[in-house]
Amino acid sequence: MNYFNNHPIFSLGEIIISPGVSNLGIDPTSLLRRHQECDWSQMCAEDVELNKQALANGEAIVSRYHVTILMKKSVMVTIVTEEDRSLTVVFIEGEPAMMPAG
Repeated sequence: MNYFNNHPIFSLGEIIISPGVSNLGIDPTSLLRRHQECDWSQMCAEDVELNKQALANGEAIVSRYHVTILMKKSVMVTIVTEEDRSLTVVFIEGEPAMMPAG
């Protein structure tokens, strides 16, 4: 099975963008698309294998992307889609956990 094929492989559900990511001044759409299309090119082989297993077993899917912002500073943006595919959270490494209100 080819996991990277430019088509959404799984649903993202509700999307929550953390304040830290919002403050970066980037549009996270391309990162979300890469996550949903299983483009995990910036992850180690072990993490890619874990995501492949998560797809097959209905577990959480995690992606991490290095994003370069102003002054050539690089930050790590993490995207997590929950097991039931009802929620996807985009945040910067080290930010407090984000949960939907209500």
